[in-house]
This record gives sequence, structure tokens and C-alpha cells, in this order.
Amino acid sequence: SIILPLHQAVAPLGAPTDFCAPGKQWRHARILLVEDEDMVRVYLESILEEAGHSVSIAHNGQEALEKHRGSFRQFDMVISDVIMPRMSGPELASQIEHEVGPMAVIFISGYTQDELKKFPIEKRHGLLMKPFEDGTLLEQIQVALRSGRSI
Repeated sequence: SIILPLHQAVAPLGAPTDFCAPGKQWRHARILLVEDEDMVRVYLESILEEAGHSVSIAHNGQEALEKHRGSFRQFDMVISDVIMPRMSGPELASQIEHEVGPMAVIFISGYTQDELKKFPIEKRHGLLMKPFEDGTLLEQIQVALRSGRSI
């Protein structure tokens, strides 16, 4: 015999959840997603698109910088892995902010805090440690967009 748990209804991705106060509008953003791991990048892209965000992907910091410079419409936010080949996430954010000024940035990483010390992350930038729940990422995006600055 197989015993399965009862099904619990979950709010669909993109719908307002408890972190969106009544009357607050769920804001969609143009996001530059930078992740060198294919499976993680594809998964995050699907979460973000299902939530209604417009996503442009890059495999590393250098490619992301080129996409940023070639973008007709500026991005509202960057979500980037910290440690990647060719250019780290913090280096990418610093370069973009040097060109356009402060913007919302959320870093993601599966490395330990000790390993991340080599890659200084400014306090105004957010950091989510992998693995994290989909809702946590979506919540942090909304916080950053509502504040109009990095989290």
C-alpha cells in the first residue's frame, strides 16, 4: 500500500500572497537573470516568467554586462549568482551601477559564508542562499521593487 499526504491548495505563482498587503499591486519587472548552472537558470527563469516578470538570461557576468549594454529597455533588477566564471556577480553589479546608478540587485549562492567573503557584497544588495523557496525569491523581488532600490 502507498500512503500519500492530503493535497493542500497553494496559490499559483504570480498571484498575490501574504507578503503582498491588500491594496498593494503585484509589480512585474524586467529582470536580468545571471546564473552559470543550466538547471538552476532554467528553473529560476520559469519561476520568474510564471510570476509575470520579463526575463533576459545570461550564463555569466560578462555576457550579462553585454546584454545590459545592448538592451534598448533598461532592466529593473539584476538577479545574479555570486561566484561565476569570467566575472563574479558583485563585479557585474558594480560595473552596471557605475554606468546607470544604483539598482535593485539580489545575489544568490550555494557557497558557504566563508567562501563568499572573497566576493564583497554591499549591504544594500540582497543575498539568498540556495536552496531557497520560490516564494522567498518572489517576495524579495517585490520588496526591492517597492522600495525602489536594492534590498
